[in-house]
Amino acid sequence: MDGKQSSTNKTDYKIRKATLDDLDILLSFVEDGADEAEIHGYTEESITSILKETIIKGIAFVLVVEEKVVGVVCGVIKKSGYIKVLITAAFYIEPRYRSQNAIRMLLKYKDEAKRKKVDRVQMHSRFSKDPIKMTLFYERFGFEAREITYELEV
Repeated sequence: MDGKQSSTNKTDYKIRKATLDDLDILLSFVEDGADEAEIHGYTEESITSILKETIIKGIAFVLVVEEKVVGVVCGVIKKSGYIKVLITAAFYIEPRYRSQNAIRMLLKYKDEAKRKKVDRVQMHSRFSKDPIKMTLFYERFGFEAREITYELEV
């Protein structure tokens, strides 16, 4: 999956496993990519702990363009009865690099889940600015929308 972005854009990109050295940038992606309501109740320490768990025990990849980390997809593997579920903690790519890179990242993530004998992958996009587009994107790769949640803070 490593290579060039496209024939017209010669920018080098690479998808590699995330390391603990990536924690600061991953934390900034979570903060940049999340709506304030989405991370309400989580401390920086708890988010950092979740990200560490994805790197050490789960599945975590970063997208690197011109030596700079510009995206992440990561999740924690949990047992649910007899099945292994990959619960995605973050899927964020800086907007200018999304296009084909989102597809590459998702395919790499899905392949690694298969390799680790995961039975189900859960992706969450509760605060997508375009939920229909996001649903169509995930459905294209075999995902099914299972739940829509509306919340009201009172």
